Amino acid sequence: MRDVAVELRGQGGVTLPATLQITSLTDRARFKRALKTSGMLFGLALASLPIPPIHWILVPGFLIAAVIAFFVRMQTNELLGGHVNCPKCQASFPLESQPPTWPLDLTCHHCKAQLTVVPLP
Repeated sequence: MRDVAVELRGQGGVTLPATLQITSLTDRARFKRALKTSGMLFGLALASLPIPPIHWILVPGFLIAAVIAFFVRMQTNELLGGHVNCPKCQASFPLESQPPTWPLDLTCHHCKAQLTVVPLP
């Protein structure tokens, strides 16, 4: 796990410094994460079998999504996490675990302000 300094930019040009954590995933952790996601989609395919008119679309769709999700999850080797404070309302909210792609577009959970997160040089 490593820390990265970022800047939160809110509406109206308000900025606030913050620190987020980037976690590197091992091969085993990536495999377990990918298998869990694919398993959930496979379960949804099985659950949609008894629904007669739409099972012709749902079952193949969930099975294709399970295969695609497995390979997408296996390619993700870093996850971003932590807590950020909104520059507008100063409330703290958790950042959902996601790949670090910059800039991040967030919405404050409290005041619904649109935020942009950029790394500091």
